[in-house]
Amino acid sequence: MSLRHAAFFFLLLVPGPAFAKITKVDPLIKHLAKEGRDYGPRTTDYGLAKALSATPDGRLFVDCFVKVYDPAQTKEIAARIEELGGTVRTLLTRIMTASLPLEEIETVAGWSEVRYIEAGKPLLPKMDTARTVTNVDDVNNGTNLDKRYDGSGVIIGIVDDTRPDYDHADFTDASGNTRIKFYWDKNTTGSGVSEISGSTGLECAAARIDAGTCNATAGGSADSHATHVAGIAAGDDSTYKGVAPGADIIFVFNVETDADSGGNLSTTIVDDVRYVFNKADTLNQPAVVNLSLGTSIGAHDDTSSMEDSLNDLVNQHPGRAIVNAAGNERFNSNDTGADRYAGLHAAVAVTSGTDEGFEFEVRSGSTLGTLGDQVIVDIWLNAASTCTVELDAFDDADAKTRQINMAAVSSGNSS
Repeated sequence: MSLRHAAFFFLLLVPGPAFAKITKVDPLIKHLAKEGRDYGPRTTDYGLAKALSATPDGRLFVDCFVKVYDPAQTKEIAARIEELGGTVRTLLTRIMTASLPLEEIETVAGWSEVRYIEAGKPLLPKMDTARTVTNVDDVNNGTNLDKRYDGSGVIIGIVDDTRPDYDHADFTDASGNTRIKFYWDKNTTGSGVSEISGSTGLECAAARIDAGTCNATAGGSADSHATHVAGIAAGDDSTYKGVAPGADIIFVFNVETDADSGGNLSTTIVDDVRYVFNKADTLNQPAVVNLSLGTSIGAHDDTSSMEDSLNDLVNQHPGRAIVNAAGNERFNSNDTGADRYAGLHAAVAVTSGTDEGFEFEVRSGSTLGTLGDQVIVDIWLNAASTCTVELDAFDDADAKTRQINMAAVSSGNSS
């Protein structure tokens, strides 16, 4: 079945008792709970189910953010989560990344100190073209500047879901020594890293890379996006230089990836960024982390748990920066039927007491298959608004309606 045509309608209502109790649990966790009842090999192959995992004895866990109201209660909540059998990895001011037992989600949500629990969302590569025409040569040469700027003394962190070619000559200095200060390969057996509690994978410092004793797979992936991005950012070649050929590098190869949908989870991305910044602090160097990843899920208004976490890692921390891809998912207006696809985002204005319809199509050959033939409609309102949503889906092949799963309304972080 190929779902290709759907429409939904909004009706604004006056707030009443029906809206008085808003869940503190991400609706997608409710979806994962349903996935858990039918948990099997196929479940982990697609999109949102990446956040769901099982132990050998069959216990299910959800990778998620947990946000609390009071920063003073963060450590206490983390300890209580671990008492339930969960694992807390990164602890920030009022938010943490964690793996929670699925059956304990409602328990944690019932704690008065907890504001919201949000499932980890799959993030996909967003880089299309790496570099446009700039004045990088002038900056590197110091033309009309007080000095040359080539990245020397700065850490560039590359967090990616492909294996980097850490032995590549473009990542060495003039003496032939590697400029890669650390490489954390989360897809190779190892004891993890000290910066992230409960972490796994192999960490190689510069000395091991230079000595040839780093046991991570050499050569990188055949289509390594990480090598590509690092080359643009910090590659040093006589013909093709990167933007900052003098910079030092920290690679993180994230493990949450598969052949069908690729990408990483928003929760583990926060762990990875924190790792880079902590290493840079140890080296007493400023750092910028590149995330050529993104998601079309969420309000994109700086209120999601991932956005809040990344802000926490840079706010009040001079010498830290995060660069995120602008995205490459905009539809070409010249594509056949582009007027019906409506892009990835749409705004619909509705007057109180009326309804408004919006129609969109999902074209065949899209990323629909990577989500297990699921279409996700993520609807956001102003914090003070309420509405009724009706979603009807049709298949062009037989004009029949298809099953719709309306997840519970959640206040999320829109307040």
